[in-house]
Amino acid sequence: MGETVAEGDGTTNDPVAPSNLDEDASLLGLLRVLLHPRTLPHVALLGALGVLLHLLAGGGNETLSSIGYLSLAGGYGLTALLTPFGPVKRWTTLDGEQAHGSALKRLLMSFRICVFPLVMACLAAFLLLLVLGENGLLGDQTDVLPLALAACFVLWAVLQGRSFSRWLNAALSSKETDDEQRSRGGTVRSSSVIFFLLLTVVFALLVAFETIAGNNADAMGVVASNIVFIAVFAGVFFLAWRRTQPGRMAASSSAHLYGFTVRWMLVSQAFVSWHLLTVWRHWALAPQQGMLLVEELFLMMFTVIMAIWALTSKSFKSSLQLVSKENALPVGLAFGYAYAGSVAMMTVVLEDVRNVMMAGHLIVALTVLWMQPKVLNERLAHVEASSNVRRIVSEVVANAPSQDGREQEVASLLGDVGSVANVQANSATDSNDEHTAEPSIGAHVAWSAPEVLADDVAWDDEVEVVD
Repeated sequence: MGETVAEGDGTTNDPVAPSNLDEDASLLGLLRVLLHPRTLPHVALLGALGVLLHLLAGGGNETLSSIGYLSLAGGYGLTALLTPFGPVKRWTTLDGEQAHGSALKRLLMSFRICVFPLVMACLAAFLLLLVLGENGLLGDQTDVLPLALAACFVLWAVLQGRSFSRWLNAALSSKETDDEQRSRGGTVRSSSVIFFLLLTVVFALLVAFETIAGNNADAMGVVASNIVFIAVFAGVFFLAWRRTQPGRMAASSSAHLYGFTVRWMLVSQAFVSWHLLTVWRHWALAPQQGMLLVEELFLMMFTVIMAIWALTSKSFKSSLQLVSKENALPVGLAFGYAYAGSVAMMTVVLEDVRNVMMAGHLIVALTVLWMQPKVLNERLAHVEASSNVRRIVSEVVANAPSQDGREQEVASLLGDVGSVANVQANSATDSNDEHTAEPSIGAHVAWSAPEVLADDVAWDDEVEVVD
């Protein structure tokens, strides 16, 4: 229902239908799946329940709030596992048919696709309390749930940094062209250009933030009030430059690898600088609460999308294929509830959402800094392995005989066969001449068939067998 199937090839035109699992998931394709109108009630429910549970945690009921977050995450996780089987996908997706009645009635009816995940959430809550509840198998351990969920915030931040690094590696690698050799070196010059370009952008953003905050926005005033951050920015850039220097120098003799390292340093260091600038803005400039909420929502969406992209990309290359575009939405919603719960619990622990934001941005920046040389080394190893394969193939092709050589070889073989045939023919002719000249042994003997017993007896056609 709601799907159009093309005749002949069996493909579907449904935007939320599973794609070819032999291909990697693209970010744009994943965004189309997560934000498709047929599944928007799930996203709206995430926003509504996330706010309610966040307020519940802020009111001193963090244990109950953590149970709610974990149950909803578990419910959508179970839905994701069951989506490829049976009618679950139909129950959790709008069928495209317009319901009758007023707009309010149609809006309320669209939330029927959230019923199955909520039932699964109740099942997850029952299992959670069965194990950790007051009369659970492990005793009453519900007090540790808020702290455990808050600790997951660090995991989500690390996952965001790793996922972004992997995605950036894939995105920049797709722009490679045919390899060309270049003179080794030139890394200091390119790094200097990147540093001054990023410093210019950072200074412009500082001027904008100071202007919004109503502070002195002239050049000297911005430098004087943000000299600590400028020093941190320069120190972090120098640290990244030193840690990636061996890899960039090894790649400098290849044209496309050198271009990859330049793009990688520019974009990854810009990402790190943005996160560090956000930490400085929260600590020194104190943005308004509304901006903090918008930034928190944006950070949650970015983290969830990058995490799902990383999982789907790995799943497409795996034989299990537990995560695909077909169940990317419930998996993303499960991550969304878990991430929102960790932010709510971190807010309770750190007593200020600004501290939560600063901690998350700092962890992401440190993760990308740690990933920078790792990704470069992996890229170099991949290119070296591909180069070895091409070299082996070229050697095999070079050693193989050419078309002209094969034709000459075949002609030579045919000539040898013809010579042998002529020799055999000449030998046969000489043998016939010899046979004609001299009689063979037994030539004057009259040969006859041997006599057989009852050779002259006439046998009847029918033979009667008597017992």
